[in-house]
Amino acid sequence: MPFGKKLSDTISVSIAISILSCSSGCAGFAAESYAEPGSPKGTGTKCSTFDLATAGKAKKTEPLSPMEQSRLVKIDSPDADIVVQEKELMAQVEPVELKPAISNDGEPTGAILKSSVQASNEYDEINKLSNRILKKEVELLKLNTEFRINTTKQSKWKRWRAFGYNMAASAVSFSGITTVAWENWRTHHNFRKGNREAFITGPLLLLIGHSIVLGGIVVESGLDKMKEYKDWRKGISPGGMTKKVISLQNEIDALINEREKALQAFRHPSDRQKSFMTAEGKVLRDVRDLALVEFASFYIRARKRAISRDASYINGSAIAATGGYQGSLNGMLSVINKRRMQAVPAGLGFLESGALIVLAPWINRGAAAITGKVAGKNIRKKLGDLGDTTVKQLESDLKELKTVTAQLPDPLKSKHMTHRIELYDDGQGVFEQQAVFDAAEKSKSKKEFWERVIYNSAIGGTKMAWGINLTYAGAAFPTGGGRKVEQFRRIVANGSTTFVVGTSIWMFDTLQAQTRGEIDLYTMGVNQATPIHKLNRRLEMLKRLDEKLKI
Repeated sequence: MPFGKKLSDTISVSIAISILSCSSGCAGFAAESYAEPGSPKGTGTKCSTFDLATAGKAKKTEPLSPMEQSRLVKIDSPDADIVVQEKELMAQVEPVELKPAISNDGEPTGAILKSSVQASNEYDEINKLSNRILKKEVELLKLNTEFRINTTKQSKWKRWRAFGYNMAASAVSFSGITTVAWENWRTHHNFRKGNREAFITGPLLLLIGHSIVLGGIVVESGLDKMKEYKDWRKGISPGGMTKKVISLQNEIDALINEREKALQAFRHPSDRQKSFMTAEGKVLRDVRDLALVEFASFYIRARKRAISRDASYINGSAIAATGGYQGSLNGMLSVINKRRMQAVPAGLGFLESGALIVLAPWINRGAAAITGKVAGKNIRKKLGDLGDTTVKQLESDLKELKTVTAQLPDPLKSKHMTHRIELYDDGQGVFEQQAVFDAAEKSKSKKEFWERVIYNSAIGGTKMAWGINLTYAGAAFPTGGGRKVEQFRRIVANGSTTFVVGTSIWMFDTLQAQTRGEIDLYTMGVNQATPIHKLNRRLEMLKRLDEKLKI
């Protein structure tokens, strides 16, 4: 219906009510009194004035305001033609279309439903991104575990081969130095009693003993290099694993950035939703940082172990070369050539070999320490700034996340959200268990280091004493017979006797180390407590966590 028509009808009703309520029966009403046509002005009867807004409801006796006058109508003729100031009313009132939030049947209208659905979709999208991020982080932890297993696992035959090399070399060397000591003690009072074959056999056995060590080093280093080559071909070498980790890191960072953008674009989240999503973002970043820090530590450990092993091979080769070919060979040639002066380089060879034995633990440790620093700089350069996130920080942020999650209303909680909270707990357990495992390994490594220091000092020290005595004997009594020969043999006997003790300690050390190692492995194997058992359990747990994220 036209607006003018509506207003005309309303005014007509108001006029009728006004006429009925005037006691004098006046013909019309307005802001002023109007007389019938032809009557003098002011002689007509007035009736009460009315506001259109309250027409027919209450009488008004007060004078009308200009605004009220503008809303009045005027009767210009007996026919009651109504002139409506429609244009003026339209200028003052701007029509507004209002849409109720709730319809007559109590259901939300389309605008509210659309806004609610949009907010729900945004919330679900952020939760999906959180799932994807956590899944990638679990994949990174699995990669870390596989890398640690590969760099820890060792063939049991390698242990037994090492035992065989050391046992054979120490036993043969013990036989050789005992022969030297026995023959020199037996003849140091009578140079004519000397058995030439015995004097040659002793150094020859020492040469064979050192050659066994050198041969074992060549075999083991060759096998290690073959394994490293196979790992490189498979992409599981330290360098290959680093590339995989960097690729995963980039994917995780991209998803985290996408989640942050989605969170910023989330319109009108509730305070509880915002607190939950912010707290979970902190936990996701903590897991990401700790996983990368863990890989960096595994990488450094792998490089340190490899360099320490290679350093021990190089040092062992030097020990065998100086003690065997410079020491034993020259000692044997001095007897064959009847040149006691040649005992000087032989003695120096044993002295150098003994010193290298004493220094071996320190050399290996120093090489590992330097490698650790270099490898640490390299891996951090590749992975970027890893921050200073700790397991304690993750624990604190996870506690905050649980608190805000408990405050969420049930409709905002989902099965995936519950799974993620459980997985965060499991992830924290992984990091805590690894910290305990690393601490135990570090403690064991420190204990083994000092054990090596003690045993190597005893073995190398006696060998140095043997070398010093032999060098002195050759330098002091290079020529001459009779008494000088006897004095030469007595000094050699004293020196060789000290190394008899050293080779005995060498044999004992080899036996006790292997026996204790096998007992420990058997005990831990029964209890499923070896490092490999622990790492395998960790890997299986991470696989289960990954499966949970697929539910």
